[in-house]
Amino acid sequence: MARKIRSGKLLTYCMILFSMLVVTFAFTHSLWSSKRLLFMGDLTTSDITELNYPAHHLLAESLKEGDIPYWNQYIGCGFPQHAEGQAGLLYPLNLALFRFLDTTLAFNLSVIISLFLSLAFAYLLARQYHLSAPSAFYCAISFAFSGFVISKLKFTYMVNSIPWVPLAVYGLERSFRQRNPKFLILTTLALAMQILAGGPQVFFINMLALLIIFCWRFIGLLKSDYRPGNRAWKRAAVGMLAGFLVSILLGLALFAPQLLPQTAGFPYFNRAEKMDFQSVQAIPMRPIALSLFFSPYQHGNPARGSYPLKNQLFWEDIAYPGLLTVVLALVAIVFLLKKDRDVGMWLALALFFLLVALGGSTPLAEFMYKYVPGFSLFRFFQRYLLITVLALSLLSAKGMERVLAAFRPHRTQVLALAGFMLAILLLDLAFFAFNFISTIDAGRMEGENRSVAFLRENMDPANYRYCTLGEYKVWEAAYRQAGGWMGDKEPYYEYFSFLSPNFNTLYALPGAHQYGAYGLYYFKTFQNQTYFSAVPENGWKADLPDGILGYLAAQSVRYIVTPYFLDEEGLELKASWKTGIDDIFLNIYEYGEALPRARVFTDYEIVEDADNLTLSQSYDLFTPPSRVQNRVILEKDPAPLFSRDAGEPVEATVVYSSNHRVEVDAYAPRGGILVLNDTYYPEWHVFVDGVEREMMKANLAYRAVVLEPGRHRVEFVYKPSSTYYGVAVCAAGMLLALLVFIRYQRIPLPCISEP
Repeated sequence: MARKIRSGKLLTYCMILFSMLVVTFAFTHSLWSSKRLLFMGDLTTSDITELNYPAHHLLAESLKEGDIPYWNQYIGCGFPQHAEGQAGLLYPLNLALFRFLDTTLAFNLSVIISLFLSLAFAYLLARQYHLSAPSAFYCAISFAFSGFVISKLKFTYMVNSIPWVPLAVYGLERSFRQRNPKFLILTTLALAMQILAGGPQVFFINMLALLIIFCWRFIGLLKSDYRPGNRAWKRAAVGMLAGFLVSILLGLALFAPQLLPQTAGFPYFNRAEKMDFQSVQAIPMRPIALSLFFSPYQHGNPARGSYPLKNQLFWEDIAYPGLLTVVLALVAIVFLLKKDRDVGMWLALALFFLLVALGGSTPLAEFMYKYVPGFSLFRFFQRYLLITVLALSLLSAKGMERVLAAFRPHRTQVLALAGFMLAILLLDLAFFAFNFISTIDAGRMEGENRSVAFLRENMDPANYRYCTLGEYKVWEAAYRQAGGWMGDKEPYYEYFSFLSPNFNTLYALPGAHQYGAYGLYYFKTFQNQTYFSAVPENGWKADLPDGILGYLAAQSVRYIVTPYFLDEEGLELKASWKTGIDDIFLNIYEYGEALPRARVFTDYEIVEDADNLTLSQSYDLFTPPSRVQNRVILEKDPAPLFSRDAGEPVEATVVYSSNHRVEVDAYAPRGGILVLNDTYYPEWHVFVDGVEREMMKANLAYRAVVLEPGRHRVEFVYKPSSTYYGVAVCAAGMLLALLVFIRYQRIPLPCISEP
């Protein structure tokens, strides 16, 4: 009999697993390919093609060479890819997929696997509340394939972090129900995975939810079986509190290889200074967006170019879990709220996080902005809808269970009704997904276009860079012409020729700009002045102020790729052709005044407290452009190893360049200051003839070292010590987690009655 029961359970588990695989395949069948890449757009670009895919392409190339690209030499004059975090360089799933598979297939599979894990972990959480398999499966589908999750597929770090949210909650809930903190190991693991995947905002949201759930359950525990001198009660309460705190600390240890680099680098990023409330809101969710819970496309669909994106961001506001999900959640609230404490808790969570998501429309978000540490670090409050969607999914499963209970004596009717509800949900969410998820031909996207061919033929990548100006205007035109990203892809293939920031990583072409709002603050000073610098006048004719040309010269920008027609002195049009997007031309200009990447100066200007310069003050330092040719800007006097004079700078030669090491051959007969126009970052070290020296910040954002007269071999080496310390902390944390698990495996806390 026991063997038959075990066989029956095994068969049930296999059927559930198979059903999950079938549902996942149904929603993602277009992504099971190495030829087609997931494609979704944004306001002015695509986070997939301009941020996430290039970063993972670099990871794939590096892993195949036995390396990890902690630094990306191709974007932003050099960028701390790992410290920024979104690339998820140490996320185990990424390490496995991008090491062994084709990059396009690996990228798509990372999304597919994340959706499957969301499905599986949400199902596991629902079963924790003693829901039947059909109801738990309903919950899992409504969460994993909700409008919230589907619309976030373009944010790879988010979709890789989201699956771990229900698992983290499951570990906490299971530990309370079993009165055994060993299940908090799952919470620890889930929190670590969220950070390693590159999702600190998801981690923060999840932590906030876990704290609320813990307080809810802990207060219930304190009220249960309380009697003076009740040691079992006291031991259970203290054990759960200690277990929760230890699980959080262990989580911090496990994701230390990502946490420590981000923490060490944070003071150098532009979010270190607290943003004002309006900036944190970005484009806030308005109360009218609540209607998207019931009808997602009633105001249009951005994927088809019919949604007004100037006032609202659809992919941030949308949380659609299915219309039936909302109805069933209401059933649970009406019929079970007074009977089921779980319904009360998840209703409270749903409402709390919904109010936060509404931003300035309610006082809650501003209160948290002022008084909750860490809340001000993350933009787009709409992302707190993650917990609202999870709560609605669980409440709907409770409601479904209540409806099915009315037919419980009739098994056939119960199964038929459950199947009918699941079918309605699947059709509803599939309609949303199939009108939102698109793919693009990876070969055509990555193929060598005319711009790439020109730069490879004419630009010396060891000593010069290119930049793109105004390409976001081209995206807007391509989006309109294509009719959204579900429409004609030809305009987008033309757009890729403009080599937007980060996209150039695919071709190993060094660029001066970096995609995204988050970056090193002193570099963003340059980018804010240059990337949005062109002022359109007549049609696509534009004017570049002199200070902008000075910035570009200091960044070693030899070529400018732009839709604009420029006639500034020093710029020479080298190539031009009409694209297939409206009447837009692609123009490539050569800038003859660009500084080489390495040069030795003997004249300098001291600018104290350079980090606090206003934009106009920094602009003046590079106007006219000729000022950057003969002197370097420093923040303090250099070591007295040479005689200062206004003589001509001496050229230096970059003889080797990789993500983590740059070698320069510098012949300086009078000595001087070797300037390498790569972004300054404290984890870079410089060695002159094998001896380490102080690395200075030059021209507000770049690297420099003082040289005495003579020929020198100068080596710049990236040593991410914060990552190494993080690995050591992680190893210790894993050992401690194992010991804690073994201890609580043997000594469970006393089981007292449920609160």
